[in-house]
Amino acid sequence: MTVTEAAEQQGRPEVGRVNQLGSAAQFCLKVQVGDVMVDAVIDSAAEVSLIPDRVYKAMKQPPPKQRDVKLLMTGRDASMQGFVVGPVKLKIGNYWYQQHLYVAPTDVDMLIGFHILMNPGRAIINMAEATIIFDGKVLSLEGESLQHTDHVHDAVPFALPTASEVVRDPQMVTDESTERDHGGSSYVGTFREQRVAVQSGVRATPTAGHADPRLASSRKTAGRKRPVVVSPRQTVGKGLPVMA
Repeated sequence: MTVTEAAEQQGRPEVGRVNQLGSAAQFCLKVQVGDVMVDAVIDSAAEVSLIPDRVYKAMKQPPPKQRDVKLLMTGRDASMQGFVVGPVKLKIGNYWYQQHLYVAPTDVDMLIGFHILMNPGRAIINMAEATIIFDGKVLSLEGESLQHTDHVHDAVPFALPTASEVVRDPQMVTDESTERDHGGSSYVGTFREQRVAVQSGVRATPTAGHADPRLASSRKTAGRKRPVVVSPRQTVGKGLPVMA
């Protein structure tokens, strides 16, 4: 049973989550809501997409109200009342879409949440290039620069080991990497490892009579960087979408 169905059965307003608190750096996308052009903030942390009441009232033919909702904000007891309208015509890039939107008293022109980014968007955000792939089309994002960077101190440089410095256990088991075409992107399958032991001056003690071949390998590399030993079956992380 969905949240909406449960709320309707109990006579309570639907509950949606809007986790955006506001940020010094925001990516915005030009979106036409009906006949009103807005700067929509991209927020994948929000479950729903919403427009403020002032944008709704500015539309020449505002879509009908569907139901009342309660929107939960980030915070222990933070919430606000709103309602759902639709279907609303949205022009994103050169294409029109029809979606139901939440209306609430907010300051942003529009908030594009997870449900639109996921479907129909299948979105991939490229922060370095300030672009978004939305429904297979590359669109430009507008963003403000980060503020208060003078409060960041004592940054420590960090380097990952190169492929030549990684020694994998011959018994390592990995999932088969798969690539699936999703709007021009490639998704790499889960990569699993059992144990990651970084040799930083601390050696593992092998069982008597069973010398660890990895230690022998590390002694042969005296004077060079110690290798990173990777052994099987611990889940290190899941594959992330990468640009095709």
